[in-house]
Amino acid sequence: MKTIEQIKKYINDSDMVLVGIGNEEWENGQRELFEKILEGKNHYIINEDMTEENNGWSKYSMWLMGSMNRKICIIESDVSMERPDRSRWPFERIAVINKKAIFIRINKKLPYIPVELKDRGIGIAENAMDILSGIC
Repeated sequence: MKTIEQIKKYINDSDMVLVGIGNEEWENGQRELFEKILEGKNHYIINEDMTEENNGWSKYSMWLMGSMNRKICIIESDVSMERPDRSRWPFERIAVINKKAIFIRINKKLPYIPVELKDRGIGIAENAMDILSGIC
């Protein structure tokens, strides 16, 4: 329960929330759960291939530019190592550059947090759907 409360606090305390979801989980309802959790919050949700349903790359880039020097909560949920250059590594880099960022990685198999984010990141080795359901 402490983890769920911690995530809720990070989300509530942030100005913006960026979420990356693994492709398989995108199809299995994680996007809908995140939309429910983040309702009313300035947020952006993409899948592991860095695509989203509406306006594509330019909309994402503009949203991301607006996040610099703002409190942002970056949540990576069940992203694989199949294409780490698409969301895993860029999300880490965004968090390293923005000193006001909090980085959360929910991944049962790969919860690793980079050394540069040890004070501003948490790795959760649990089932993401269980965590998200607990937040709702």
